[in-house]
Amino acid sequence: MSIVVFVNSTQPEDNKLVREIQHQLYFSQQLQRRLSVTIIDINPQGESLSGPAGYIKDRQGIWAEKYRPAETPSLFCLKGKKTVYIKMASAREIRSCL
Repeated sequence: MSIVVFVNSTQPEDNKLVREIQHQLYFSQQLQRRLSVTIIDINPQGESLSGPAGYIKDRQGIWAEKYRPAETPSLFCLKGKKTVYIKMASAREIRSCL
């Protein structure tokens, strides 16, 4: 299962959400095996983060253009050819894609 999470690193609550997602993945080998998580930061100037989830700076807006998130934070569950959009309220919502 693949997940794409859009965040804006200028927003403190988005940074907190990223840290919580990384924390969940770090401490759960099962989640790491079952979910491929990519975090896309729409802020090209922010700091880069690292952890079990992939982290991409969308400097050219390619990812935002492809998925067109209505707001941040946003979660996209990619199930085969089906894409499900979820407005994120907490890091635990990554489990809703399982």
